[in-house]
Amino acid sequence: MSKRSSDENKRPKSPRKKAQSNSVKNSPLIESPAIFTENFQHVIPFLITRFKQWDILLSTLIRYFAHKRDTANTLSIIYQSAGTSLSRMMVKPSVINAMNAAHTKESSLAKAKVKLDNFADSFHRMGRKWEFDYVPNGGVEKNIGRLKDEAEQRALLEIGHRDFIVNHALTKLETHREDIKKRCRELWDWKTEFEEAEELRQSCISAWSQLIEATTMAKVTRDMTPLPQHDPALKFLQYRSLRETWIDKSNNLQFSALLHQETSKTMETELVECIQSLVKEYLTTTIARNLKIKEIFSEHPTPIDGKEEWTYFTSHHNVVPPAPLGRPLVPRQLRFLNDDHWLTNPLP
Repeated sequence: MSKRSSDENKRPKSPRKKAQSNSVKNSPLIESPAIFTENFQHVIPFLITRFKQWDILLSTLIRYFAHKRDTANTLSIIYQSAGTSLSRMMVKPSVINAMNAAHTKESSLAKAKVKLDNFADSFHRMGRKWEFDYVPNGGVEKNIGRLKDEAEQRALLEIGHRDFIVNHALTKLETHREDIKKRCRELWDWKTEFEEAEELRQSCISAWSQLIEATTMAKVTRDMTPLPQHDPALKFLQYRSLRETWIDKSNNLQFSALLHQETSKTMETELVECIQSLVKEYLTTTIARNLKIKEIFSEHPTPIDGKEEWTYFTSHHNVVPPAPLGRPLVPRQLRFLNDDHWLTNPLP
């Protein structure tokens, strides 16, 4: 290096250049354009919170109706099993009735029946007819048939109630819940895009500051070629690209926010109407089902009653003498006609 050049390097800078460099470093705070300070009003966070609450309500109703469905299904299975068991139940016939079914003279039942017929013929001479056979379709069989019919009808009612819950209530609630979930995803996507737009706004403000700094530096150092990262033209293109992108995104967000608000309002109105009508239909169906159950169980009175059967027995069987006036009948003191006959053996 020559002595001249070394002297020039050692020579102090002029006051003018020194002041210019200090002015660049100590530049005042750059204000961002007014367009980046504008904000638009939206209610998306409130809509997200509201539809979360709707999702909780629908989930609770689905669990409630699922429990009712399982209960109706269990009851229908129980009643079907009861009806099947009652239809297969065989009432043990009396020995006397079994004797009537004997056809061969060699069978023990036929021999016993002959002896019993001879025994019964001995009462014809006393003017009495001895009846051994049970009354056909007696109280036990009537009760079994009645319970079987009631079990089958109750099973059909429970199956209809279950089908109403599955095909009507649960189907509608699950469909609306899927719509709620879709609406929440759309609102969350809008919120994500809004956050990205806010980050893009900050990038635009930063690009604007870099453009101002690059322009100021270019004015100070006119005789120097700026580096690419400090080129005002490049900074302007970057800022313009970011600004146009942010404006387009912000306009789209404003439009979609209004659209989400109107769509959510319509959807919420339909949801309220659907839930109200669904609850009303369920209550109406349940009340009608309960009335049908009441009609089933009140259609046939219970044929077996202790007092009624005792009264019927003492008033219709002529082998039992009428009780004295004012004296109630007691089973252990009941006496049959001709109980003092010499051929009558007392019961053990």
